[in-house]
Amino acid sequence: MSENSNSLKSVKSLDLWVSDTSSVFLNQTASKRVDMIFLRKVVGRIHKLAPHITRLDAHGLCGGPFFESFYGLLTAAYSGRLERMIIRNKVIVMPELQNFDNLTHLIITINNESVRYLPYVYAESLVFLRMENVPIDFTWSTNNQTVVFRNLRDLDVKYDWYNVKDVLIDKKINAAVKSCTHYFPAIKKLRMQGIVDHYPALLYGRFGSNMDLVELVGTKKAIDYVVVEKVPQAKNLVLDVSIDEHILDTNELCAIELLSSSSKVNVVVKINVLRRSAISMLDEIALSRLTELRILPSIDINKAISLISRLPSLEYLRICLSQTEILSDNKHASETAEQQNIWVKPISKTLSILSLQFSAYDRESVININAFKRLCLAIPSISKVHAFQIPKDVIAEFVEQYKLNYPHLAKTRICCN
Repeated sequence: MSENSNSLKSVKSLDLWVSDTSSVFLNQTASKRVDMIFLRKVVGRIHKLAPHITRLDAHGLCGGPFFESFYGLLTAAYSGRLERMIIRNKVIVMPELQNFDNLTHLIITINNESVRYLPYVYAESLVFLRMENVPIDFTWSTNNQTVVFRNLRDLDVKYDWYNVKDVLIDKKINAAVKSCTHYFPAIKKLRMQGIVDHYPALLYGRFGSNMDLVELVGTKKAIDYVVVEKVPQAKNLVLDVSIDEHILDTNELCAIELLSSSSKVNVVVKINVLRRSAISMLDEIALSRLTELRILPSIDINKAISLISRLPSLEYLRICLSQTEILSDNKHASETAEQQNIWVKPISKTLSILSLQFSAYDRESVININAFKRLCLAIPSISKVHAFQIPKDVIAEFVEQYKLNYPHLAKTRICCN
């Protein structure tokens, strides 16, 4: 392309994707000592052709001297202009690094290399910050200072796994808290995932008093923090937890129900059921604020209907019906739609999205889908159905016939995968 070309002058976004194959090839063919003069010319040409890049997404980078140096130079070239930056993998050599004064959106996977970026990011300019693989003792700085995220509205942190038996964990967290104070005066949304048995250093920071949402994902300990009011206060609280007999028991579910029914804030509950034996926990206590339920093991259709009828706030349900359970519904196969309507009773007024998977489906076998029909017909509020592992022609009859016979399904969107 000619350097006089203006076709790239208006480009604002640059995505870098490097496959394993190309990475190995180029790193093997490159000299042991990367030719920085050559790379500077390449980056200079890219910058000249596309000078207005404000969004840089680096993913799939496999390391090696060629790409580390190339990415470092490219980042430096655009650093003063970048507004959005995404760093998902191990990269990072940063020669001639400039300050990221205009950066408003940052998504970064934390590792020994990527943390070198943080001192160059102007924290007060950030509006959105997502960090992944974050150590439990992570802080933005280790220089005994207060870091103010004056404009940050959305903070999303996914903590890395750590050894809960490490006797030094508490000391590391305390040292981190002393080394840096984080202040989030304008924050509206906070999402934390992976908190296990220790309160993370970042949450010891100061948060503004006008938060809209706090979402805690996937941990038992998070519930305890809510109960003792360690978690920052917000108008809405989302608890997204996974249950089996080893992670969460009925006592924790009771605590969730008590919290959601007595709290001054709006509490939304989302649950992932990991094991078949844990399904019975939901029978023992009906969660009045449960809005999303994902059941990973296969479940009997009647059990699903029973659960749905006891969850008054449920909006999204994902379940899996096994081959045996589908075939066991053959007793209704010969009934007409009108006859089926007699025994299909409404079970939910709130459920709008149903995600249904048929496990072990054999295209050659004759399988009726009355289980699928019964669920749809029993949910007047349904607006979207996802059907996984079942071909479109299997539910063609349902789409054509039942939408005509039942008005509440007329606008239902059915997606097959």
